[in-house]
Amino acid sequence: MECFLNLFDSSNPQIIIVALEGLNNLLYKGVAIPNEDGDNPFIIRLEESEGVQKIEDLQTHPNEDVYKKALQILDTHFVVENQ
Repeated sequence: MECFLNLFDSSNPQIIIVALEGLNNLLYKGVAIPNEDGDNPFIIRLEESEGVQKIEDLQTHPNEDVYKKALQILDTHFVVENQ
């Protein structure tokens, strides 16, 4: 999981987008292999490694494609709370 998260610090937006796409694919695959509690193990791992916060931070990235991909992952895989 950390290999994707480390790429979010890149100065190249295309690298970030590819990392987000890879992470998104992993999260989709996790649906098919739930843990004993029925949860997606990759989402749990992402939350434990503070990855959700890193994805949320990418919503302020100056590149619109990075922003859109980060938003799509959050909307698809996580419950977004209204503040």
